Amino acid sequence: MLMQGLKKFGLVVAVALFGPLFLLSVFSLAFNRTLGDQEYTKQTVVEAGFYTAVGETIKTEALGGSDSTDPLITAALQSAVSGDNLQGALEPLIDSTYGWLSGDTQQPQFSLAIEPLKTNFQETLTSSLQARAATLPACTTAAPTGDDVFTYSCIPPGTDVTALINDAVTKISNNASVFSDEVVADGTVSTQEAQDLGINDPTQNLPNELPKLYQFLTAGMWFFMAGTVLAGVGIVLLSLSWLHGLRKLGVLLVINGVFILVLGLLLS
Repeated sequence: MLMQGLKKFGLVVAVALFGPLFLLSVFSLAFNRTLGDQEYTKQTVVEAGFYTAVGETIKTEALGGSDSTDPLITAALQSAVSGDNLQGALEPLIDSTYGWLSGDTQQPQFSLAIEPLKTNFQETLTSSLQARAATLPACTTAAPTGDDVFTYSCIPPGTDVTALINDAVTKISNNASVFSDEVVADGTVSTQEAQDLGINDPTQNLPNELPKLYQFLTAGMWFFMAGTVLAGVGIVLLSLSWLHGLRKLGVLLVINGVFILVLGLLLS
């Protein structure tokens, strides 16, 4: 009699636990294959065109919506803030965020490596100006027409073209409207400087509970799966017969499957 009572109690517990454990197994598995996967997140960000959109934002902020900016400057800036360059600069933020979620750091660290972007801008602009200067004739008068190296119509005799171009490029690249001129020693910019460039820190106001939830879902996946299997086996073994147990298990699977399907439709 006691054994029968224990079997019934065990069956009730197994049935009660099967549904929640099954749902947690499905959700944690889906999470670990998507948002819980650092490489998946990186690939999704690229495919969504995030870096390209950020580049357009930076270019718009830097040029201030002006149509009068020299085309060479515009082209150099476009090259510097291309999707590939920004991916290299911003992807460490994803690494930092997942390090925080995994418990490796107390807070995600925002760090935008601006020095490679600035170098790309300088090299592209220098190359473009050198190509333009090579097409200009020597001046026949004392002074060329035009205000600077971007608009000169000719090159005055004895002019050090390389120095002239380098001075112009340095002046422009240090202009706060193109790149922040307060770059720290390691070649990164602070959160405020990034905001000046049109990039908001996505790590602001993140709930402190997120790391615990992340670790719960990533570390608990195998526990949930094992618990689901054990609950299913318990339902089969503790039922009146294997056939009854399998029937109960089938019904529970159908119910939970329908629940997941409906939930998916509501969230889509």
